[in-house]
Amino acid sequence: MAGIAAMVDELVKTYRPVPDAVVLFPSNKESVGPCPRCDGAVTESKKGFFCENRECRFVLWKDSKFFTAKKKTLAKAAAAALPTDRELYGEIMSARPVKCSRDLQGTGH
Repeated sequence: MAGIAAMVDELVKTYRPVPDAVVLFPSNKESVGPCPRCDGAVTESKKGFFCENRECRFVLWKDSKFFTAKKKTLAKAAAAALPTDRELYGEIMSARPVKCSRDLQGTGH
């Protein structure tokens, strides 16, 4: 029994996740698009849009300074369009209340 305990102890101490391995517990959330930082899946939650890659830590908060200043909320369609719209992405990430003619509700008008 002592040998098994020593083996398990050694395995726990030296364990490292396998890079690029298949996720053991994949999210069942629908992806809104690729992450602009790492190309991982971005999914929606109650408070924002998050990259599923924990190492990336990309997030777009629905209640951010950028949207509060514009009296808008971040819609799913706008979050999905961000990876291709670098100008809007930069404005949001810097949280500067700049004049922006884009429709952030995702209606396209």
